[in-house]
Amino acid sequence: MTRPSLLRLLGYSPEWTGALRRHRAAAASVAAALLLCTPVPYLPFGALLLAAVACRSLYRRHEDPALLTLPRMGASRLLVGKILAAWRNYFALTLPAALAAAAFHPRTAWIAAAWAPLAALALAYAVLAKYARYDPCSPSAGASQAERWGAAGVLLPPLLPLTLWLTVTYALAAERNLDRYLYDYD
Repeated sequence: MTRPSLLRLLGYSPEWTGALRRHRAAAASVAAALLLCTPVPYLPFGALLLAAVACRSLYRRHEDPALLTLPRMGASRLLVGKILAAWRNYFALTLPAALAAAAFHPRTAWIAAAWAPLAALALAYAVLAKYARYDPCSPSAGASQAERWGAAGVLLPPLLPLTLWLTVTYALAAERNLDRYLYDYD
């Protein structure tokens, strides 16, 4: 696949295309590990969920505010677009492993009913947490302890209510924060 077609497939998302350029070997090894997990029953969908939580690292770097103003849309539409792009990219890249897992183990394909929404929640949470703490002056900010606990809630069911609450909190904070940069509020 040539570079322009990969960029087009990823929707020109700066988080995904930048990560794939910087960490080609890591991306290839994750893809290989997902496919190697396929023959083991019940393991592939857990590995896919773990990959969704690992994609949180794609959203640590903050892009230039000029990139945020290019689409010429408000904060809420920008956030929805970023979340939809994250979902599209993740599910497009993991679809071969999910189909292989369902083909190898059709009796365990029901696990996909839990994997898909949890993976979508993990990615939405990562995007919202990034833009809730977005500051173009610090290109990469570390995650707070609350953010780490929220990310763990996708993997640990007792912490899932915390993740859902933090997702709503980060959504409100991200919209306020992005409004500040998109409309030059102080």
